[in-house]
Amino acid sequence: MATPQEFLTEYYPYAAKASSYVGHDPLFLLAQSVAERGYKGSGVSKTANNFFGITAYEGTSWKGAIYRATTGIPFRWYPTLQDSFNDYIRLIYDPKSKYYTKVRKQGTIEEFAYDISRSAYISETNGDNREVYRDNIVKAYYTLVKLNKPFVWAEWQTPIFVTTAALVAGTLTYGVMMQPEWWKKIVKPKKTVPN
Repeated sequence: MATPQEFLTEYYPYAAKASSYVGHDPLFLLAQSVAERGYKGSGVSKTANNFFGITAYEGTSWKGAIYRATTGIPFRWYPTLQDSFNDYIRLIYDPKSKYYTKVRKQGTIEEFAYDISRSAYISETNGDNREVYRDNIVKAYYTLVKLNKPFVWAEWQTPIFVTTAALVAGTLTYGVMMQPEWWKKIVKPKKTVPN
């Protein structure tokens, strides 16, 4: 069973990369993923790498593999976790998508959760409850925020806050990051002192 910290550590890099395309907080995506699958995961997320419960009904544009849940609902089966996060971003932000949502990119988590819960992405015919869904996204977000500690420069031991997109893009060049551990695998900062 995954704890919220294990969930954050394992999946934040995928959310960060996908979020960098649209410019909003990666924790928004992770919070919505928790609303869909919980911290420990669901059958569709574990088997089919589908972190957002995206369906694959006939007549959709999906041409990939399908995972059929015990409920009979067909879900998209993604080759990788990153594919799941990227497809979610594409579906929500592409005006040609039936799931297109006018999500406020620079809004609060409450606004994001409201926008998603009112979108075509949520299907009440599948048993979704819009209010509960919105509340679950917000609750998961604040749990993850508490766990997402600030990054620290090794040379000065001073907390700094940088955007995840900047880290993923490799624009952070100074210092050695101490928190969290998985960033050391993604970003290899130079050990130089800024001018």
